Amino acid sequence: MRQPAAGCGRLSGHPLVPVAKEEISSNPRVAELLDVARECGIDTIDTAAVYGDAESLLGSQDLTDFRVVTKLPSCPRSADAGETSSWVSAVVERSRARLRLDRLDCLLLHDAADLRFAASVELIESLQSLQASGVVRALGVSCYDRSDAELASRHGSADVLQVPLNVLDRPAGVV
Repeated sequence: MRQPAAGCGRLSGHPLVPVAKEEISSNPRVAELLDVARECGIDTIDTAAVYGDAESLLGSQDLTDFRVVTKLPSCPRSADAGETSSWVSAVVERSRARLRLDRLDCLLLHDAADLRFAASVELIESLQSLQASGVVRALGVSCYDRSDAELASRHGSADVLQVPLNVLDRPAGVV
């Protein structure tokens, strides 16, 4: 197993994260957390467009020591042919701009269910195109349970499967 990654939902005041936004939403506090991460040997930062202002907060810092992983929000299910590719490009460009990065080390689907809908072929092709052009180094899926991991594995295009792991909270059936 590689060194641990730091998840940055906590930087955002995300409603699912029990930390007040005011506690961490300042640049000095983010800089301090990143310094602690460096001291602990953490070299990977996990964030997402849906984590409030986490990408912008991280982008205001020097991230050269870190690999940055971000995630696509759930793909619009109503997209017509060709719209999924445009949506992916726009979302990735916004994330890169907020993070102030030319290249993303890893881009994950935040919702494995995106692989089940009709435009999933276009979605995967769009992601692979970003990878081929060097905009994204690795592609993957954020998996919340075994069925997500199995679905992502069946598609075979993921370099990374992010699975939940909490040594203090391991409910039955977790991957």
